[in-house]
Amino acid sequence: MTGFALLLFLVLPPADPDALIAEGRMEEARAALQTELSAASTDEARAVLCDRIGETYLLEGRWWQAESSFAKSLDHKETGRARYHRGRAFFEAGMEAYADGTSPRAEILALMNDAARELRRAVDLLPGDVDALVALALAERYREDTDAEVAALEKALKLKPGHPAASIHLAWRRNAQDDRKAAKEILLAVAEADRTADHWKRLGRLAAAEGAESEAAGHFTAAALADPNDREAYDGLWKVTAFRKRFGEVNAALGRILEKHESAHWARYYLGFSRLDDGKPKEAVAEFERAAALKPDFMDARLMVAQVCRERQLDPEKGLRVFLSVLEADPENARARTAVAEIAFAFARGGNHGEAGRLFEALIVAEPSNPFHRMNLALTFKERGEFERALATYEAAEKEFPFEPQIPNDRGLLLMGAGRRAEAMAAFETALDRDDEFLDTLENLGAYARLEGDHEAALEWFSKALARVRREGGDPSKFRRYLDLVKGEMPARR
Repeated sequence: MTGFALLLFLVLPPADPDALIAEGRMEEARAALQTELSAASTDEARAVLCDRIGETYLLEGRWWQAESSFAKSLDHKETGRARYHRGRAFFEAGMEAYADGTSPRAEILALMNDAARELRRAVDLLPGDVDALVALALAERYREDTDAEVAALEKALKLKPGHPAASIHLAWRRNAQDDRKAAKEILLAVAEADRTADHWKRLGRLAAAEGAESEAAGHFTAAALADPNDREAYDGLWKVTAFRKRFGEVNAALGRILEKHESAHWARYYLGFSRLDDGKPKEAVAEFERAAALKPDFMDARLMVAQVCRERQLDPEKGLRVFLSVLEADPENARARTAVAEIAFAFARGGNHGEAGRLFEALIVAEPSNPFHRMNLALTFKERGEFERALATYEAAEKEFPFEPQIPNDRGLLLMGAGRRAEAMAAFETALDRDDEFLDTLENLGAYARLEGDHEAALEWFSKALARVRREGGDPSKFRRYLDLVKGEMPARR
């Protein structure tokens, strides 16, 4: 049988840029838009497509690529949207420079001037666009033109009363001008359904400033209900309730939040503090553990479990295990480092040098750049009578930290204690090579010279130490006593 062979071509529909943008696939969206741009036949269409390409860059925080696309859009045809977007690109670049903290003021001001220029033109082209007015107001704020900022915000609210963004920014400005009443009226004019956590927090702060603590608590609770992950809302709630010993109110508020948001880890965390203040440490630990379970990387909650377990003697060993687990998960956690170090020192003071050494080893892993953990580990070996391990630990640390004089100084003390004087003196010399006026070493050399009856050498070492202390503005009394002691022991000169 003969027939025709049919070739079937699968014709794919053109990519939908909007769908790609919604999925965060910006490169693909730009490619699709670029394809449309290549086929566009009018300046108006090209302007719109260049503007849309620029928006994808804005969404990625790539301000200068965005600005370039908006400039191309304006080359094809001036539109209000392209002016607005270009103004936003300048503004965001300015805010990035402002947040950097090292950018010159002139650079930030230049960017804000560019933003304001573009946004003023956008407002002219889009006279009813409230978003453009709000953006212009913020640019004027960072240009420190308060009158222009307020005028833009008032115009926005006249166009759209109760506009959430315009309201919150104008309320901020009125509060900064010490007009709390006006700030409150502006915020209350926003429909409750449109209020964000920021609106509620500002209302809470205003009420707290007026001494209306129950009203403030209600506002902060509403903020947390709007955004259960907003810690500032919980801080505000806590300050106007628990700080005033109004635990019933804070517990009721946290209960309301947890009814609506079962996974609100901050609510559980603050409930733990409430249980603590209520004298229920076991229940507090349970709440902190629930908070940590809801958010496994919530180190503050885990740290509170450890702290309460140890401080309230509920389960000190568990507390230590949790501190170590935090240190392992987050080696740079300062609270965990400090806690583990304090526990290690407590073990050492109590004579449990083996456990102290184990903790110093954990600290070395967490903070390898800190030479003192290694020196403390060496001391635990010394106290356990493990001289060679102590010496080897000092020697390894000395190689790893070639500029730290404390390490050879401490190695010298170890060697002197073992009766190996020549090696000890060489170690002290190494310390002075690293810092020729290192006080601990000068003190040690002076003390050993005195014990050996070399009063002249002792005077020399203690005098050098005294000179450094005086030069640095320290307390010279200790070295003055040393000098008086040595002079009193010296045989009378004829």
